Amino acid sequence: MRPTILAFLALLLTGSPEPVPAPARSSSEGVVALMHQAAEQRKSGDYAAAAETYRRVLKRAPSLYEAHLFLGDTLRHRRLNVEAEAEFRIAENLRPSEPPPYLSLADLQREAFQFSQAPATLEKALSAVPAEKREPILASRGIILRQSGDPAAAVRVLSEAAKSYPESAKIRRSLAQSLMDLGRVEEAVQAYSAALKLSPGSASLEEEMRSARELLESLQKAQAVAKAPGADFAAWESLARLSYQARDYTLAAAAASEALKRTGAKSSLLLLRAIALERSGNPEAAGPDLKKIPREAPEHLLSLYHRAYLARLQGQGPAEEKIWAEATQMHREDSTSRLMRVLSW
Repeated sequence: MRPTILAFLALLLTGSPEPVPAPARSSSEGVVALMHQAAEQRKSGDYAAAAETYRRVLKRAPSLYEAHLFLGDTLRHRRLNVEAEAEFRIAENLRPSEPPPYLSLADLQREAFQFSQAPATLEKALSAVPAEKREPILASRGIILRQSGDPAAAVRVLSEAAKSYPESAKIRRSLAQSLMDLGRVEEAVQAYSAALKLSPGSASLEEEMRSARELLESLQKAQAVAKAPGADFAAWESLARLSYQARDYTLAAAAASEALKRTGAKSSLLLLRAIALERSGNPEAAGPDLKKIPREAPEHLLSLYHRAYLARLQGQGPAEEKIWAEATQMHREDSTSRLMRVLSW
């Protein structure tokens, strides 16, 4: 008690602020120690404890941007998305020109399949964040477009972004993934190669590159064999399956047709051709192949699923219900078809 009184008197007599900063330094050191503690808890996977530690930090420093940001990410790992969103929005208000809060919010929305809200969040980011910090926002924009089912739009956005950020491996990697989704494997390999030059030593990037290159080489070999005189069923079936794997659904359907000419109605190829037609934008042509698959074939249940999906696309409610009824009768062990039949009521 006495030293405190003496320090106070000294301050009154001298006007010196020297005795005052000590508590502030102590508080600052305490906040830093708690932030390190929370980081270690996150590293060990104890997100519940880390969240509590970040809350202790915020009691001492309620406007600390990093604490709100990391608390939001910690809550996100615990699937407490509403609370996480609140923390990310506080961080955004504290530093509106920084990308991480926007990226975190967009990831939350993407994970919740809110594909209309995530792009709006990133558009807001593009208007608030300076140009030199926009690279991760544009990469995220491409990822969200691809995962929402529009890889063509993702390629357009990322191709433009690559011109603005020629040193960005992240953008080129995202571009390569979108090209793969479009079945443009050769272009994807080129984009992966460019990304690896900018980010050498990335194990995950090298693995994606290796997989894409192997698929391209296998596809090129299969095309050469299938186009050779006297190509047999096996050559065309291999090309059909590799083309499907490469998401070149038009080529997959055509190759499956050539294989079927040489072998008759093989159930696995009928299903492959039907799904390839469906995904290449010709769902009406898929129906006849699906109906040809016999009930004893392993592919029969899956063919019924696709027939029901096509009926729903065409707005044929009664036909869809009839297909689910058929599935419940022929595949009594399948709980999904029973559920879908009830839902169709």
